[in-house]
Amino acid sequence: MKLKLLRKIWHMSKLGVYGILLQMVLTEVLYASPDNILSRPKIDRSRISEMIGSMPAQVTINGVVGDENGEPLPGVSILLKGTSSGTTTDFNGNYTIRANAGDILQFSYISYVTQEVEIGNQSVINVSLLPDTEQLEEILVIGYSPVAREKVLGAISSVESKDILQNTPANAFEGVQGRLAGVQILSNGGPGAGFDVKIRGISTFSSGTSPLFVVDGQQLENIDNIDPNDIESLEVLKDGATAAIYGSRGANGVVLITTKSGSSGELKVNLSANTIISSLAGGLPLSNTRQRLYYESIRRTNTTTLTGNERDSLSLLNRNSFDLQDLITRTAVRHQVNLALSGGGEKTQVYWNMGFQDQEGVVVNSSYQRANSRFKLTFRPNKKLTFGTNQNISYEERLGINEGQVFQQMVERIAYFPVFEPNGTLTPEIAGRQNPVAEATLRTIRQRNFRAQIFNYGEYKILPTLSFKSTLGINFR
Repeated sequence: MKLKLLRKIWHMSKLGVYGILLQMVLTEVLYASPDNILSRPKIDRSRISEMIGSMPAQVTINGVVGDENGEPLPGVSILLKGTSSGTTTDFNGNYTIRANAGDILQFSYISYVTQEVEIGNQSVINVSLLPDTEQLEEILVIGYSPVAREKVLGAISSVESKDILQNTPANAFEGVQGRLAGVQILSNGGPGAGFDVKIRGISTFSSGTSPLFVVDGQQLENIDNIDPNDIESLEVLKDGATAAIYGSRGANGVVLITTKSGSSGELKVNLSANTIISSLAGGLPLSNTRQRLYYESIRRTNTTTLTGNERDSLSLLNRNSFDLQDLITRTAVRHQVNLALSGGGEKTQVYWNMGFQDQEGVVVNSSYQRANSRFKLTFRPNKKLTFGTNQNISYEERLGINEGQVFQQMVERIAYFPVFEPNGTLTPEIAGRQNPVAEATLRTIRQRNFRAQIFNYGEYKILPTLSFKSTLGINFR
């Protein structure tokens, strides 16, 4: 027993000075008995002294942590790299920590770049942390001019182009649904019907609930005809401070859109083609013929006499049972193609995008087509003077139905009323109930819109932070 334990003790001694010390203690315990027959092993005490002398001695490190201007930073996290040991700075930025000479200290703080310092022979280490400019340099448009995010104090939500295009939207607000806190976005109906946007509920009596739309500095009534591929960023101003810039028109909030521009360099060509398939996620609960006849049977007061339907189970009404929702809905397909060109030199930059969209509605006889083109030119003859033009032209054609008439008649129509005549034609009105299939397939509501927004501007930079800009344009619909 003691022999096996001794072997383990000598094996642990290979771990270093701590193993040798453990060997000495346990050996004294094992051989403390006077009748012990084992010979006491020889312990290399010189090796113990040598290893104890070579152990890294811990030193106390102290110092002050501040920002780039020398102001102290409280609550800075200081860790020994590779361990969980550490400390934090006090209100004045002071800290104290014990560490070995070869350790590395990690200094980290929110919105600042993490810094590492090797201790070496130092006992006082003062550190100046630099701000993390990766997030602070993000630019937002909040009215008159672009502003860095670190200087924005109001309630603003921002969405970038890559986030808008992630779901392959048909229009701008379809791409930002669920991405803007405090903004309610509801669809108006079928394809091309647009969206209702509410930022702070109803704030005005005469202007409705729609916010003010500002595209590249120009105020528009809506942005349904803007191609999502043209949008560089979308910002929503939600607080009441927008009235200071836009007046009462901005009482319901402001949606600021910055479109893409050309950049210096080689010509860039971007071609995208998408096909999207849509289907009805859920339907309205409607009764069939059997359920309707059972309902009429239990609500009768005279139960001794059979009705005509009960006497003739093979009558035409008993055999009429149609799934009206299946007859007026379908699997819809949307095709979307875009071709964008951008480029330019040091003084002139050009951006041109052409798009076409052909969208079927989930309800039969509903569709939406749109062809659009945006041309954007910027010319800078010198550092202070800038000229530009921004043109967006679109043609839309929407084929829709009378949703209220179709769906109301579908819900109210008695289930055993015939939909088709024996010769295959659609059954006309019966007992004041329209045929919803006939309403959906035969009645046509066609809307055509031609829109053009053309804006030309000239800008002169008086100071680095002050410029004068004059714009002349038209908004035609």
